[in-house]
Amino acid sequence: MKELPRKTLIELMSATLVLLFVYASINKLIDLQKFQIELSKSPILNPFSEIVSIAIPGLEIGISFLFFLEKTKHLAFYLSFGLMTAFIAYIIIILNFSDYIPCSCGGVISLLTWRQHIFFNLFFSVISALGVLLYPVRYYRPI
Repeated sequence: MKELPRKTLIELMSATLVLLFVYASINKLIDLQKFQIELSKSPILNPFSEIVSIAIPGLEIGISFLFFLEKTKHLAFYLSFGLMTAFIAYIIIILNFSDYIPCSCGGVISLLTWRQHIFFNLFFSVISALGVLLYPVRYYRPI
């Protein structure tokens, strides 16, 4: 892949993930109490709902910041992939093993069905994985 199109594609993927994470974290933090209540209804996250309700938006914001520096962008793609994969796994587990399915999503994302939500997250997981694969090694310097 030629350098300019690759760099442009990486920047577009980075910007897309930053927009997703900033939007999602702001929606969670705007109504933090609702987010905490919904997480506390989760059979998996109930014991950790207060910590998770702060950790998830914190991770989303933190990952967003990592995209702004060349030396941390590769790490940001890895972390994005991990977070999106964790969200997918959580949804699949809740759908298959829980009688109650809490919805802790905010904004427009809360309008999606669970199947759509899995595909939505899968789309961003693929973007993250492509970022890991396409990010030029010469730009990557471990921290």
